[in-house]
Amino acid sequence: LLHIIDRLQRRAPSVYTRNFSDDTVTADLKMTAVARYLSQFPLRSGVSRPRPLLHFWLQQLLRWASCHDGNLFQGTGGFTRSFTAPNSWDGALLQAAIRAEKEPLCDSDTYLPSEWFVKWALDHFQGQHPGYLPSYGNGALMSTAPVAVAELFAKGSTPLDALALKHLCATHQALESIFSVRWLVVLLQDLLHHPPNPPRTENAPNPLDFLQRALDTLQRVREDRGLGYVAEKVWAECPIGDFFVNYAQSLLQGNAQLFDEGALQVYVEGLVALDGKWNHRHRSSTREGLPKGEPLRSPLEEELDFFGAQLRVAAAVRNREVKFSQRCLSAMVIAVYVVAHSRSLRHVMELVLAVGGDTDTVGAVAMQLAGPWYGLEPTKALFSDCVAMERGGRPGAAGTETGACPEVLANVRVLAQRYRQRCEMFVNGDFQNLANKDTLSLLDLKELEPPRYGPPDNKQGKEACGPPPAAAVAAVPVQPQPPAKARFVCRCCIS
Repeated sequence: LLHIIDRLQRRAPSVYTRNFSDDTVTADLKMTAVARYLSQFPLRSGVSRPRPLLHFWLQQLLRWASCHDGNLFQGTGGFTRSFTAPNSWDGALLQAAIRAEKEPLCDSDTYLPSEWFVKWALDHFQGQHPGYLPSYGNGALMSTAPVAVAELFAKGSTPLDALALKHLCATHQALESIFSVRWLVVLLQDLLHHPPNPPRTENAPNPLDFLQRALDTLQRVREDRGLGYVAEKVWAECPIGDFFVNYAQSLLQGNAQLFDEGALQVYVEGLVALDGKWNHRHRSSTREGLPKGEPLRSPLEEELDFFGAQLRVAAAVRNREVKFSQRCLSAMVIAVYVVAHSRSLRHVMELVLAVGGDTDTVGAVAMQLAGPWYGLEPTKALFSDCVAMERGGRPGAAGTETGACPEVLANVRVLAQRYRQRCEMFVNGDFQNLANKDTLSLLDLKELEPPRYGPPDNKQGKEACGPPPAAAVAAVPVQPQPPAKARFVCRCCIS
């Protein structure tokens, strides 16, 4: 929690300061897209053709990129910016398409995409533009829970169907992404339909139950005829899948010989060699009196078994050609591993950090699985503590306001409550209220209070935000927020 407070204070606090990442925002955008898609059907006259779900998904992405001068477009990668932010470094291809079409990207008021842009985006997702390939990034997984829940409604009386819901995953068209998303959806639905009974309890580690579920659902996806040759090709191109299956089976059957540790180590060392960087397992240091060459390992890293330790080494690979933890299947394997070996929801987060790599997105994948595994009450408690920060950001100090800008902390709580209410609407099928424009989303600034003062610099070069003198507050007028403009501004440096 103290690290979250530190992040909130790194820059001058503003109404745009957030304590959550793009993973959370895209989940909210997907829920909104589904609700807006369904809202058109009761009003349908029978003559007009309803817009596909893809249009509403792109609408939400474009709104995120441009509303409030793009100040909320935080934490995104280059791929997302390439089709949403034409004025960014990554959006040159989109900028050229806009000039060639001589038409706007979207409606300036509603952000609904132009027809030409929808076609351009689909081509872009399929890797048909020069210099681009279909994305295998783990961004396809970071907000999959709304898809899994919406599929359950699709089996009822709503106009949703599997084909429509594929539009929510259309941005990542690499075979690895398609396969990994399907595995996550099936595993999530299995956990929702058949929660642990009794629920998982803290300090009672038993990785076998969760691993068995993961293996069973993985096998079902591999045998899914609807995926055609996808599973076979992914398995041939991504060895981490086979390593995971052999590892899980060796634990389940108590037969260590099923898992070839030597083959996994050769595979990981090959990644490190391809990365061209030193092996992170044997980093040398002289800090804290450690002799040079002594491995620096945290107590959490010591909890990882051989498979987890190799995942940690592979996750450190940063080469643009590899990006191990940023690949869909790798992120899924890491997420399943940490949930299976965790003792509590908080321990899931700690193990994600111990493995390392792209921890925010891998953590989002892991917590989507951990929520139904540990149950509603522990999930609500952790959400209140770490997201809503209802204890003031200080463990054991209920209501304490020290350490964070009061306005920022108040805004964090408003947004957390707003997100919680929207999730409840979605899972309860209250799509009409969720689609209502008066129902505020994470992109709306209404009810948020701009901080009235900035954080002074201290001698250590860091920024802190403490209570200002009353006279200083009175002397600094509250600056009105600029109106939202439908234009695109590069926000590459926001994280």
